[in-house]
Amino acid sequence: MEYTIRFTSRANLDIRDHLNWQTANVSAQSAEVWIQELLRQTDVIIENLLAWPLARASQRLDVDLRESHVVIRRQKTHRILFTMIASTVEIVALRHVARADLTFDDLSG
Repeated sequence: MEYTIRFTSRANLDIRDHLNWQTANVSAQSAEVWIQELLRQTDVIIENLLAWPLARASQRLDVDLRESHVVIRRQKTHRILFTMIASTVEIVALRHVARADLTFDDLSG
């Protein structure tokens, strides 16, 4: 089955915020490496959708929310939180690994 990747407005905002922070505080080159790894990981996600574990917030939010990671230099930096709706993989949010779990408010954005 062929899947489409869709980023929610919350996920797009998370990406934009992180790229702005990375560019301002580290380097534009570092931000480019990060976004390339994010895009590569979205391709990996669709190769075997059910291999990804449920996210910590999944049960609390009563959503089949799964989790993958952006890994830079062998270090997990961000959680990619996604759901599957028919043939669409919806990237709901990106969270730095140190940030709190998603809330209901995050899902509505």
